[in-house]
Amino acid sequence: MSDFETPKAPISRDRWGRPMVIPPGGGKPVPYTRATTFVDCLDDKSNLSKWMQRQVLRGVAAAPQLMLRVSASLDDDKALQKIADDALDAAQSNAKADIGTALHALTETVDRGGDLSAVPADYRADLEAYAAVMRGIDIVSTETFTVLDRYQVGGTHDRRLRFPSLGDTPVIGDVKTGRIDYGLGKIGMQLAVYAHSLTYNQSTGERSEFDCRKDIAVIIHLPAGEGKAELVWVDIAQAWENIELCRQVRDWRKLKHHPLPNPLLPLDEHRFDPIPGDAEGIGYHQPPVLPAISDRIEGATSEADLIAIWTQHESDWTAEHTNLAAARKAAIYAAAHTQEGATA
Repeated sequence: MSDFETPKAPISRDRWGRPMVIPPGGGKPVPYTRATTFVDCLDDKSNLSKWMQRQVLRGVAAAPQLMLRVSASLDDDKALQKIADDALDAAQSNAKADIGTALHALTETVDRGGDLSAVPADYRADLEAYAAVMRGIDIVSTETFTVLDRYQVGGTHDRRLRFPSLGDTPVIGDVKTGRIDYGLGKIGMQLAVYAHSLTYNQSTGERSEFDCRKDIAVIIHLPAGEGKAELVWVDIAQAWENIELCRQVRDWRKLKHHPLPNPLLPLDEHRFDPIPGDAEGIGYHQPPVLPAISDRIEGATSEADLIAIWTQHESDWTAEHTNLAAARKAAIYAAAHTQEGATA
């Protein structure tokens, strides 16, 4: 058994499960995107969609009464969705995920040399396989929450592992109990985010660097119920090159996309035509305008605001923005001191 860092208290989260993180400059906690959600935008979900379609059919076959409900709800999309969800349950689509989650938690019990006598015999082979593949590997830490402030992303990596044959620098390790063949690209980006992040203390908001390799990471693949485990290595240096693309895709999806004006019509004939359903009467010729970085700086009301703006736009930040931010910070402090003097 290895001596390693104990997991910290659970991270506070909002109602959507996003971690609540104090900004680098202090202030009230704000929601950060989960690492898995952040990189998910580039994931090819076609195979997952096809699998779910097949599972719905299996669920209907296992519970024929669902077809009766379908015939009574053909015009009710909400009801049909509920039936599809029930069909997935009938096909026991979540059962393997539940087993995987439990096995994932039990791997740490194995790492700590804990008691596994209560584990059903059917799954002891999985944990024995995990113990065998981890033999000789030094576990530095487990379940460490980290933040990547540049993208306002937070997540927990499962392990930091030290391999004697690779030297003293640990690598990020993640336990996966499901299929990984379709998702290695996404997993690689997830682990790359962890490797470039900082540990986070939710009580103080303090960030700390930690030692790990940024070129490779490892998946401890423990497919639930198969009684086997293996180490799968991932190139996270290549994966890291795609992280900025994730931000761009997510930003693009947040935009409101309006139709272009009809180029066959004179401008005056349509310039004030409202977009259907647009209560504000914005014309087709008026695309949404996002505030420029300089405008956001001028509108900042605190140093925390300025830090948040820099965090969100670090890749586009220029010396001019730095000067504007310094001037705005000085103006904020001057106004605060003036107000204090007036109330003294």
